[in-house]
Amino acid sequence: MYSILSHLGISSAYATVLELLKSLSQSARETVRTKARTCGFLLVYDNINRMARAWDPDLGQKDTIQNGTAATFVELADCDLGKAFDAGTLWKS
Repeated sequence: MYSILSHLGISSAYATVLELLKSLSQSARETVRTKARTCGFLLVYDNINRMARAWDPDLGQKDTIQNGTAATFVELADCDLGKAFDAGTLWKS
């Protein structure tokens, strides 16, 4: 799809998009590392599943499932980390 749309001048080339995604992930990694050293944070993980249906199963193609994981970095502002991560409070309830 990328090759068709980029030849028509509608989309950027696949290599351009891939380089942009690599640059964004490196920038996000540096930001997370900087923030993680200076404040408390949580990481929220989410499982991502996507099913890709075969166009024509008669030609030997089959449905595939793509799996991945996404993470959200949550910065804890104005929070006492000792109290926030104290499991004893949950045990008392």
